[in-house]
Amino acid sequence: MKPTPTPFRVRLPALWLAAGALCFSFVSSATAQAPADVNLVANGNLETPNATGDWAAKWSKPKAGVSSWREEGGDHFIRLEAAEPGKMTMLHHLVPLQGAAAVEVSIRARVSDLKRGPQNWFDARVIINFCDSAGKEIKSTAKPIAFGKNTEGWVERKVQAVVPLGATFIAIMPSLFNVETGVLDISDVSVKAIDPAPLAPPAN
Repeated sequence: MKPTPTPFRVRLPALWLAAGALCFSFVSSATAQAPADVNLVANGNLETPNATGDWAAKWSKPKAGVSSWREEGGDHFIRLEAAEPGKMTMLHHLVPLQGAAAVEVSIRARVSDLKRGPQNWFDARVIINFCDSAGKEIKSTAKPIAFGKNTEGWVERKVQAVVPLGATFIAIMPSLFNVETGVLDISDVSVKAIDPAPLAPPAN
């Protein structure tokens, strides 16, 4: 029996049209080289509120009923909830790469009430894609941060990836990917430039 392939990227045409518009709005902020050991995610700890005080500043907001900005023990986080079995719940967040050649993505997450869908990858996950300045996805080796079951409280997960040629932005997409039920909490999102040399494939 052949194993079921797991997709590492999700293609959502309507979503990427919106991403393209956002990319253009960020182009002027991109610089020639990413600063060392600096979080490229504005308001990555989600602590700063927006002008109306009902959401984290600098972050996009999914449709009503599936997301909320919450506080617990003095720390703020975003909660995503599966509103309907088999439907996608996603937060799409674009981060300017500022010339980084490779990045480490770190996120603190908590998963509860998770019941996966019929496919192995229908779970809670943080999808990581790269795009150019027009919002077009660029193929990369970046893998998602996947959760196939509930976590025991908050956990920190990291993934590293080489930035593909032509990429200007990285898209961080916490998702409840077609699950039956589930709650995904996220906080402390970080994207930092790292040395690409250790990630290079071995020479033949």
